[in-house]
Amino acid sequence: MPERFWQERKDTLRPPKGRDIQPGMKVRFVGATEAQVQWGGNDDPNKVLKVGQIYMIDAIKVHSWHTKVRILGFEGAFNSVSFKAV
Repeated sequence: MPERFWQERKDTLRPPKGRDIQPGMKVRFVGATEAQVQWGGNDDPNKVLKVGQIYMIDAIKVHSWHTKVRILGFEGAFNSVSFKAV
């Protein structure tokens, strides 16, 4: 199976709609459990993000059982379940 690529904000032709997390969407960080961080080898967002704060999705990478997100202005790839669309 080929390597899945990161979909970035510049790849999005129109503003995202609905509940699916997409590049360019604003999201609220709701925190992450140890299991959510370890699932798929994600980075720990609790170390760099503040619970309740709003961030912008810079890029997403969809896998078969989870989606990783990059947050604009921050290093790392985080499990999408740690974020809720606003």
